[in-house]
Amino acid sequence: MKEKLNQLEIKKLKTVNLSDEITNQLIQQIVQGKLKGGEKLPSERELTEMFGVSRSSVREAINAISRLGLIKIVHGKGSFVNEGVEGSADLLLYPLLSFREDMKSLFEARMVVQVKLAEFAAVRAKEEDIRNIEKRIEAMKNAKSMEEMVQADVDYDFAIAKSAKNPVLLTFLSSIQTLMKMTQSNLINPQAYSNAIFAHSLILEKIRSRDSFLAGEEMKKHLLDVMRVYHLD
Repeated sequence: MKEKLNQLEIKKLKTVNLSDEITNQLIQQIVQGKLKGGEKLPSERELTEMFGVSRSSVREAINAISRLGLIKIVHGKGSFVNEGVEGSADLLLYPLLSFREDMKSLFEARMVVQVKLAEFAAVRAKEEDIRNIEKRIEAMKNAKSMEEMVQADVDYDFAIAKSAKNPVLLTFLSSIQTLMKMTQSNLINPQAYSNAIFAHSLILEKIRSRDSFLAGEEMKKHLLDVMRVYHLD
């Protein structure tokens, strides 16, 4: 382990947001292959000494990387890089991590991707896809908690994305959603989700009628409305 510690290019930290810096540096080690799939990360104590920070900052960074799906935390044993993570689409998030608090930019990126996905869905969706989108709207209507509502909303977005039959755009959406999930506690607004049910139904109506232009326009209108709710316009 000592030899492994010497191989890692870790810099002492002098910034205010320490956990973000730790997150960025550790992900860089994974991206560069210095920490490989199946390999154990240094312990919290070792990382605390290497970075020159508190254990709470290290723990917060480890949890953030875990939420990205790059590592697995095994209680009592430590944290391990997930197998097959090299080449994973999640590594595309690394250059974007610094933007995860910039919600306006993330919503604008969503708009570019999801408007086009809605347009493609109107042309390419099969009947099975349309039924799946419809189920996600019903799940939102029947949600018994905000947690269920949020999950149904995300499922709806991905149901449309999958029906668009474009794996590249689907990957982009997945990356954006993962970044937003990291700050999800700041995004829970009951008004936004209440309005979304009606907007989602309008989008589905345009997809079902095979109106590509209006499907995209309804998606754009919906996302602009959400941005207004969060004061991002």
